[in-house]
Amino acid sequence: MVMTVEERLLWEAISEVEKNSVLAKLRKNCQQRYLAKDYVMARVVGKMLNDRGDAWGTCQYAHMLRHGQGGAQDLVKARDLDRQA
Repeated sequence: MVMTVEERLLWEAISEVEKNSVLAKLRKNCQQRYLAKDYVMARVVGKMLNDRGDAWGTCQYAHMLRHGQGGAQDLVKARDLDRQA
């Protein structure tokens, strides 16, 4: 789920304070869904965080890829994301 052009323009237009607020809400959402074992949605939110350059979200997304939680297992992509984070 890569950001659309419109989403990218909006993301670049908001301030760092607003970005941090959005990222914090997404992190909380990801963690709550993961703990509730809603791995499909946790993985979607983790991917969103990864697309926005969030290291915590990238690690979470890589973990779910490594263990096949919420979708197919992808060890190569998980490794690459761990190196990126």
